[in-house]
Amino acid sequence: GKYNTIPAAAGHHIMEGRWIHNTSYIDDYLTFWFRRGGAPRRYTAWFAWAAWQRHLVTHDVPFITSVLPDLLTNLRGWIARHLGDYGGE
Repeated sequence: GKYNTIPAAAGHHIMEGRWIHNTSYIDDYLTFWFRRGGAPRRYTAWFAWAAWQRHLVTHDVPFITSVLPDLLTNLRGWIARHLGDYGGE
């Protein structure tokens, strides 16, 4: 991805960052992965679960609903690549 990033630890970062009172840090982090140059399917990562767990702490409905289409696109990309007619590659 951009800046030579990989999402391997992204779920952990989001889960730990959910406790930060200034939500802009993790908002920006999630937005980077899906809209500003990140490559979320470069390695496996648990973005959706971590984003939901964060939502349970922040109760930020506008943000979680804004990132939902990105999470679904990511899921569909994984399914298309790894769960094809033959059960994957």
